[in-house]
Amino acid sequence: MKIRFWGVQGSTPIPLSSAQLQDKIRDVLRRAHGRSLQTERELEAFIAELPFSLTHTTGGNTTCFEILSQHGTRVIVDLGTGARRLGWELMRGLAGEGKATLPIFLTHCHWDHIMGLPFFMPLFVVGNKLQIYGGHPYLREALERQMHPHSFPIRLDEVEAEISYQQLREDDVVTIDDLRIQCKPLHHPGGSFAYRITEADKSIVIATDAEYKELDAESLRPFVEFYQNAEVLVFDAQYTLMDLFQKIDWGHSSSIIGVEICLMANVAKLVLTHHDPTYNDEMRTEILDKTEAFKQEAMRQEHVRYLREDLEVVMGYEGLEIEI
Repeated sequence: MKIRFWGVQGSTPIPLSSAQLQDKIRDVLRRAHGRSLQTERELEAFIAELPFSLTHTTGGNTTCFEILSQHGTRVIVDLGTGARRLGWELMRGLAGEGKATLPIFLTHCHWDHIMGLPFFMPLFVVGNKLQIYGGHPYLREALERQMHPHSFPIRLDEVEAEISYQQLREDDVVTIDDLRIQCKPLHHPGGSFAYRITEADKSIVIATDAEYKELDAESLRPFVEFYQNAEVLVFDAQYTLMDLFQKIDWGHSSSIIGVEICLMANVAKLVLTHHDPTYNDEMRTEILDKTEAFKQEAMRQEHVRYLREDLEVVMGYEGLEIEI
């Protein structure tokens, strides 16, 4: 099973500006001063030394994930602006022939998680089927509203693909070929849902848009149990811990809390996502470094013993693929 990241931005899309790109180039050139970079090996070694912020950008598209099973079963989670590029990729396969059935699980219906739907090309091909799942009773209403003629030239009831809707409850289990999907309510304005996607004995959990207001073990237990032993936890790390304390009830979390939960839940890999639009790549790299330092310090505490001693912390970015 693998997960592909098509959009990881929180709240609103933010493309990299020309000024930001030029700043990256300047920084790389400064670091290259005095270095011998004549051979491919020297170039690769130099690039390997650069921080994440200079070798990557997290990207500007909002939330969209694609999960593929070993046998090719596909599940999509959220339709932020990253869904536009995913849609074009799918058009190269069965979706382009009008033969695709696409299960789509929505964490919730805030704009940044659905605004890619009007630009999702499989929607406009006769024969395709979109199966929309989510925990909210107004899935259809929310998607139709953003494609009202006042907002978009094509209404949702005018598209060529067939669309179905299914509301999920906490204990529901959806089986799609070799994948099993469970959902868990999260604390977020208007409500949000985490999804645990399992193939055989391997699981990926997507838990974006969540606030953990009470951090004692008893309050965290329902979430720890849902995330337990996951190979990957895609986690809402929108704010620094300092900013989080100033934004109570905004419905988001921090990478530090993500580490604590992963250590309690025996998670193998923590992926930071739903990045705040006011943080640039340099700030996000700093967050990643501080998160890694916090993890190392937490695991050195003699009075605490964790089941896993090799938690990996990864920055989510467009184009990231993780295979388990």
